[in-house]
Amino acid sequence: MEYKGKFVSITASVGLVDNAKGKVSDLKELFNSADIVLCLAKETGKNQVCVVG
Repeated sequence: MEYKGKFVSITASVGLVDNAKGKVSDLKELFNSADIVLCLAKETGKNQVCVVG
């Protein structure tokens, strides 16, 4: 991607948590789980997606 005449590299790591079955009853617990999975994605390298559900 180019921005103001310079090449800019963009990477993203994503942590996703699925609560479709309603196993998590507390929003804080859901965000905590997503944070843990995000850290796992970051540890495995750039441009990673980790999903728990």
